[in-house]
Amino acid sequence: QALWLYQGLDAPAIDLLRVLLADNEFRVRAAAARVLSNWADPNMRPNQLLASAEALDLFATLVADEHPRVRLEAVHGLSRLGSLEAAQLAMQVLERPVDRFVEHALGLAVDQLGPTIMAAIENGDWRLDSELGQRQLEFVLTAVRPELATTFLQRELQASALDRQGSGPWIELIAQAGGAAELQQLFDRACNDGFEQAATVRAIRALTDAQRLRRVRPSRDLSRIEALFSSPATDVRDAAITLAGVWKLNRQAAGLLSIAVDSQSQMSTRQAAAEALRAIGVTSIADRLVSGIEHVDAPQLRLALLLALADSQPDRAAAPLVELLSKMPSEQEALAPWRAALSIQGFGKRLASHVSASNLSEWVLQAGVRACRDGGRNEPELLDALAQMVQTSSAEPITRERILELAALASDGDAERGELIYRRSQLACATCHAIGGVGGRVGPDISSLGASAPIDYIVESLFLPDAKIKEGF
Repeated sequence: QALWLYQGLDAPAIDLLRVLLADNEFRVRAAAARVLSNWADPNMRPNQLLASAEALDLFATLVADEHPRVRLEAVHGLSRLGSLEAAQLAMQVLERPVDRFVEHALGLAVDQLGPTIMAAIENGDWRLDSELGQRQLEFVLTAVRPELATTFLQRELQASALDRQGSGPWIELIAQAGGAAELQQLFDRACNDGFEQAATVRAIRALTDAQRLRRVRPSRDLSRIEALFSSPATDVRDAAITLAGVWKLNRQAAGLLSIAVDSQSQMSTRQAAAEALRAIGVTSIADRLVSGIEHVDAPQLRLALLLALADSQPDRAAAPLVELLSKMPSEQEALAPWRAALSIQGFGKRLASHVSASNLSEWVLQAGVRACRDGGRNEPELLDALAQMVQTSSAEPITRERILELAALASDGDAERGELIYRRSQLACATCHAIGGVGGRVGPDISSLGASAPIDYIVESLFLPDAKIKEGF
């Protein structure tokens, strides 16, 4: 409070500031860092209250602070100085793990000084040869304007061509910031045996990342990727097949189907082909796909092919998918196929009619009910069909008296064990709900649930979730 008073009076108290910047409490250090940012900002008032050189000396300690909140304030403050030295110091924050808040603040700082930073790197005034320097360079190229990054990459690749080992960070940098020309160069090298095996895999994955993250791809001859489908190296083969799916190369669909149903191919390659087919779409080969699925026994592969079919022709996929579900040995193993199927819009309605005519085991039906309720899915037809078939007689009826009995046990509960139960992947609680901001965002944060809701209401919500519906939950 004393420091804030000095701040309000525009009277820098540097000795007090230094003491608070070294305080044991991170909140105090963060608050002091914000005051430092204000006093050092040359744009806040006609006369800068704290010289930039002195401010940089103080910020140097803050960017290496053990707490991310303090590092965040340091990055914010350095971005306000607007100098190359401040940007270089801010980039030191990459020595520690970076959360999304620090990453965003650092990105804004780099973008603001993009031309100055790129000029310093190109002139050799800022050398980034170390491992940390390579991470910093990658971050800079993804944060500055695309034209600045592309121009830099073009010059560097002309000056030092990629070698067969793919040495240096260039393959990954092309993925992060390269344009169509740089990606074409990388693609040509990968297809022409210009890299060793490990570098070829890196190049293909870089092309995959460029398409997924930035929607950028080489400009020509994309069908050449098919030549790598028959590579003797499994990782090259699988990566190439995945890339064909990401690029949605419809002309490769027939070849990918042949790989997926080939019992002599490795399972990882067949699975990659099935997933690529789903990404591409199978309308043009639907008849061949239906025929091929009949000869596939592996459950995971069969499921992937059925999902590919369901995306294009859901009516033809519903019956064989229900048949696949009937072979699931447990509720847990049946849950993943149910969830995958219900991720396809409108497919639950198609499944409903086939479920009613099936002989699914109770655990498969229960898994279906769970999948319908997960994530707030709206599948009333399927849920009704499943509910009618579930054997409810074996379940203990949940009466008002039973709810009160369970609520009375809360005083003897173990909060740590309760959290472990909440975190169980099979329960999927964290899919929708968060505790203290950590977890899903579909439903409300339940940090204050125990204080805001009676225990019996919580018990009722767990055992009878449909009893009280508010705002869709």
